[in-house]
Amino acid sequence: RKLRAVYTLSLCLVMGLVNADFDSAAEIYRKNDYLGAMKEFQILAQKGDARAQTVLALMYKYGEGAPLDYSLSFYWYLQAAKLNYAPAQYHAGIMLAEGLGVEANLDEAVLWLTRSAEGGYYRANNKLEEYNAARVSIDSPVDQYIPWSKHWDFSLPNNNRFPLPGTAETATSRSFRVQLGAMSSQKSAEQL
Repeated sequence: RKLRAVYTLSLCLVMGLVNADFDSAAEIYRKNDYLGAMKEFQILAQKGDARAQTVLALMYKYGEGAPLDYSLSFYWYLQAAKLNYAPAQYHAGIMLAEGLGVEANLDEAVLWLTRSAEGGYYRANNKLEEYNAARVSIDSPVDQYIPWSKHWDFSLPNNNRFPLPGTAETATSRSFRVQLGAMSSQKSAEQL
């Protein structure tokens, strides 16, 4: 009986490892199933997938699927940064500069931001300038301008910004959560 339980548990773990892939985890995330996405991304992150590690860092940074935890966020950004994933190098650098989840260290922040810029992550150069560090020449940026992107009006409707008629509630007594995302296609952006 014990042997069967161990076999069943082992089979479930192996099936979980086989079924986990970045696209399916991302689809679960897009459906706002943060707990399910967290499980899938953790499997991939443990296997060394830098993209999954970066998404885990983001989820911990904003408390999606887990309690907000800047230390774990930095940990996962750093794991992906060590795998030369330029977006993670950028975010690790920002967290180091701001002392978010880690002791502030501007020298180390500049080091990670420089690696990110050398890896083609253009936004890293803007941060390097902000910290009075040397810019890096980028031949083929990772985050090129998307021609169909446009400015969006993110104004809250008046009924959210002003007190509701006939109530003592003030607009400042309510809190709001806004989530922005980068879409891979115009259709995805329009659906959002």
